[in-house]
Formats: sequence, structure tokens, C-alpha cells
Amino acid sequence: MTDEDIEAEWWAYHYQESKSSVEFDDDDENAANDYLAQITAEAEAEEAAAAEGGTQVAEDPGDWGPEE
Repeated sequence: MTDEDIEAEWWAYHYQESKSSVEFDDDDENAANDYLAQITAEAEAEEAAAAEGGTQVAEDPGDWGPEE
């Protein structure tokens, strides 16, 4: 098996066993956009709450992938 085959197999088992993954219905073209809007709204609400309460919000670390 190649490295790519091993990684693909790992992700296949990961998604099969994961109970908390988000699935989108192919018939709903706006599902991904709706999910993104929900996540964005939740992040903005957390930032607003942190600003009011004086707590510090963790900044987005950006891309965690390997540098090319």
C-alpha cells in the first residue's frame, strides 16, 4: 500500500466510526453555506461575549498543514 492508500483507509475508518461528524444532504445545495453561517454566527457571539466579560478569545491559528 502507498502512503496515500494508508491515509485514505485511516480516514474511511475515522468517518465510519465518528458519531459527531457533520453530513450534508446532496439535495440541499445550501446546506454547506447554512452550516458555515451558523459557525460564523457562533464565533461572533463568543467574541462579543468575551469582549463584554473581558476574557481573551483564542485567535485562529490558520492552516495547520505542512509548509510547502
